[in-house]
Amino acid sequence: MLNDANGRFSLTRLNTPTILGSLAFYRYRNARGWHIYIRAASSGGLLLLDDVNRQTIRNMKRDGLPPALVVETSPDNFQAWIKLGPWGTFEPRLVTKAAKLLARRYEADPNSADWRHFGRLSGFTNRKPKYRNSSHHFPFVLIHEWSGCIAPAAASLLSEAAELVHQQILRPPSPSAIQRHPDLACSDRSDLYQEEMQRILAFHSSAPWRSSPDWSRMDWMVARNLRRAGYDREMIHQVLASGSPGIMQRKASHVSDYLSRTLDKVFTDDQRS
Repeated sequence: MLNDANGRFSLTRLNTPTILGSLAFYRYRNARGWHIYIRAASSGGLLLLDDVNRQTIRNMKRDGLPPALVVETSPDNFQAWIKLGPWGTFEPRLVTKAAKLLARRYEADPNSADWRHFGRLSGFTNRKPKYRNSSHHFPFVLIHEWSGCIAPAAASLLSEAAELVHQQILRPPSPSAIQRHPDLACSDRSDLYQEEMQRILAFHSSAPWRSSPDWSRMDWMVARNLRRAGYDREMIHQVLASGSPGIMQRKASHVSDYLSRTLDKVFTDDQRS
């Protein structure tokens, strides 16, 4: 849940029966200004394409990538969930790369293209002020299609993504190369965040917070590690902005200020040490 008024983000891990039993609570929060989002509990192979239209959805079906779920989040604006395979654990880096490929192909929101992004939960209202109508009502988030099917072209998409990931592993960009040629790294900044996050989670494999990280702390840890690796402030800022999970929802009203404060702390701590 996200509260626009104060930028507060509340993350809760729920199973289906718990969600159904909590609907009254979430309706209460939604009516009082909270946005209600949902995402998979693990990297189960679900991709979200945000800010797509009806024609884009038709194109996806034509290309063998019919959405498993289509949700209208505001009038004539949709989120499309694509299922890549049977439920299980997919490597985050691979899923993120596949999401980036589709976001570019279908001109969807690139900031929402990662391995486990938040989407709006249907049945609740989209509380963005710009969508409030003349009667002062907010639009409901509506399900349009819900086949739940695996996309026929998913295997081909994953193969293409895997090849790009493999190439990136074989030729990892050095910090100095990225700083000299920032445009070459634009599509990989989210991947860089994901790679560093996976290293952190692997290092803290037994930590109790691992299954439900504090993403603000994770941002700081990723930024700290990139700073120690030699990346400059501007590049780290771009990596966090591109790769931090759900940053546009978590920090919707103050992303720039949040990133500046995070980097101030990282660079101040680095000078002290």
